[in-house]
Amino acid sequence: MKTLFSRSLLSGCISILMLVAGSQSLSAAELHVVGNLQANGRIQIVNDTMPAPLNLADTSYALLSGDTVKTGNGTAVLKISGMGRIGLAPDTEASVSGTDQGLDVDIKSGALGYVLTPGSAFTIKAADMTMRPTHSPVQKVSDSNLPQQVTGWVKIGKDGKVEVGAKNGRIEITHGGSVQVVESGKQAVLALQNGKLIATALTTLGSPPSLFGLSPTQFLAIAAVVGGGIAAGVTLTGNDNNPASP
Repeated sequence: MKTLFSRSLLSGCISILMLVAGSQSLSAAELHVVGNLQANGRIQIVNDTMPAPLNLADTSYALLSGDTVKTGNGTAVLKISGMGRIGLAPDTEASVSGTDQGLDVDIKSGALGYVLTPGSAFTIKAADMTMRPTHSPVQKVSDSNLPQQVTGWVKIGKDGKVEVGAKNGRIEITHGGSVQVVESGKQAVLALQNGKLIATALTTLGSPPSLFGLSPTQFLAIAAVVGGGIAAGVTLTGNDNNPASP
């Protein structure tokens, strides 16, 4: 697979497009590449600095802070240096913003899986909730027994329900002053009730009917990026250099 744009070339292209459009020019210093996005199948990138959506197919792309990814029938894996990777299932829309200090992903629809280095400054926003995957609070990042990766998934169903699963490490979810925690090896459905955050259907992470409510294709796309084994009895293929594509 060839890389569609290098950082310098992409910065130059965006600056030229904005000048042609008569918009305020964006300096290269204001551009921030959050990571390398691998498109599997056809996906779309949207950014306010672009005159039109960018269509990608089976290629890699230097994703910028402020980009929105729409996977459609495809999938995507974002690799972030020093942090880990995030997988986006089919029919997912997610916006990414970040600096050298951390990364935020705002998921509007669909599902994502993550595999992170413990201690990564990574935040997920979904349906007015803020989620922070982290290692167990009883362990220090330097603890030799700490899992090598923090892994899990977040899904927004077509009915608007937010579901989360913590494979390794926990997920802390907040809304206003309300806090819920899904511990390692657990999954839950989250909801807002009278302005407060509640967690329902808290169960052991496993392989229940309907694969957490995802289609088999969506489930495999997420499970592949979090290293497989997210559900018992499901055989997955793929690795960092060649993620599994449904």
